[in-house]
Amino acid sequence: MNRLLAALALCASACALREPRASGQSGQPCSTNDQCESSVCFLGECRSTAAALSLVHAEVHSADSRYGALQSSAIDLRRTPVADFTLQPLLTVSGRVTQLADPPATGTAPVPNATIVFTDLAPPIPDRIVSISAQSDSSAASAGTYTVQLPASTYDVLVAPSSAPVARPDGPVAVSNPSLDLVLPAKASLTHVTGTLQINGTGRLAGAQVSAVDAAGTSIAVPQISASDGTFALDLPPGPPAFSLQVGPAATPSATDPIPSFNAKPFAPGQPAALGIIDLGTLPPPVTVTGKVVDARAAVIASARVFLLSTDATPYVLSRQTTTASDGTFSVVVRAGTYLIEAAPDADPAQPAVSDALSVPIPSSVNLGIVCPDKVKVTGTVVRSDGRAASAGFRVDATRVADQLVAGRGTRTATTDASGAFTLVLDRGHYRVEITPTADSGLPRTILTVDVPATPVALPSLQISPPHELLGTVRGGNPAVAVPGATIDFYAIDSTGKKSVLIGSAVADSSGQYRAVLPDVSQFAAQ
Repeated sequence: MNRLLAALALCASACALREPRASGQSGQPCSTNDQCESSVCFLGECRSTAAALSLVHAEVHSADSRYGALQSSAIDLRRTPVADFTLQPLLTVSGRVTQLADPPATGTAPVPNATIVFTDLAPPIPDRIVSISAQSDSSAASAGTYTVQLPASTYDVLVAPSSAPVARPDGPVAVSNPSLDLVLPAKASLTHVTGTLQINGTGRLAGAQVSAVDAAGTSIAVPQISASDGTFALDLPPGPPAFSLQVGPAATPSATDPIPSFNAKPFAPGQPAALGIIDLGTLPPPVTVTGKVVDARAAVIASARVFLLSTDATPYVLSRQTTTASDGTFSVVVRAGTYLIEAAPDADPAQPAVSDALSVPIPSSVNLGIVCPDKVKVTGTVVRSDGRAASAGFRVDATRVADQLVAGRGTRTATTDASGAFTLVLDRGHYRVEITPTADSGLPRTILTVDVPATPVALPSLQISPPHELLGTVRGGNPAVAVPGATIDFYAIDSTGKKSVLIGSAVADSSGQYRAVLPDVSQFAAQ
């Protein structure tokens, strides 16, 4: 035990940063073109030159409640300096949610307090999915009725009653009709599946949350808790359709709950209702991890979050977090195995930094010491696209990219002085830096990525992209009229093709006209 603690103390005495990751390969983070081999630095990523880099997407919102949001894709900045948008009036859709009666009865009964979710099936911007919900009425006179305003499109419609499985009563719906009644299947037609959770060959798992999701990952059953003998029962839609059984802890597990999240168990359509034994594999015994979080001068850190994540090749993942007490101590119950452990004090610059992510074998209960170093003073200079120093008032926002354990640390903000210089106090780590020039500069929002090491550092000069001006008019209705005050947000797509990145915004004036200053991507795009 003493050898283990000594090793941990050595590892935790400083929170070393990973080596810089700008390898030059496509998709790798960067702050300058020099870091990218045979490619360019675009949106903070090394990207191969391609025509697609000149494409931007727009999302237009109006303060006028008559109009819905508009998404427009594939505006080619190389080919046009003008992009006009026409908003369409929202369609008011009303209807009633009912459920078929169980035989031999006939007819339907209203379903109060159901949530109806309309999700656009083909959003032009891949990760900005339009999802609008409504609630069915619970009053006696109008039970089950709902009203919702939607842009005309094709939607997936999901109905979630308060105490029954979710249902898609009509499949995809092209919304163009103001009336849409939704009929749920009879309760008697639901598939009542049962099973028993087994661990370690013959053991039974009690107290686990059991749920079912469809192929899209949408819940299709009201979650249930397994009984003391490991048994459970779920009501699924008729059939049932193909589904995956999910077994894990409660939605927000406590630090004393040692139930992990098991790998999903898939089942084919038409699965018999009796699922039988659900073998979850080997589950090690619970162990208690205690410890203390201190700063670089051995002072205790209260209210620090401590994260643990299992890393062994097991049929489950166990992830927990807890918070240190006033004396810096913590306690959490997990299962024997190897874990990544990391401590995160408050993000305030006066507080210590995030600790190193320690890989710790925990064969039995153990007491750990975790040391969080001081935050790092980072200085830098913003320069214009022509190489001259930026003026005062450029905003610099630094957001730490999530690591394996710590998802978010907020955004730290500084503004440049008259020489373009700025100072930030940060955790060490990998950062996405967004530079927003002053409105009168005529320069675009610029996105870069930088690595902050373990010691105070002066960053390389952060250069603003050359500007590209895009003009247009926002209109709405038929006949079309100007829509003053509309907000137009422009996005580019990252190297995964799945995530949008905001690159600029504009607001339409009293005549509906706007002027947006965006990064000039023509320098990046292959012809």
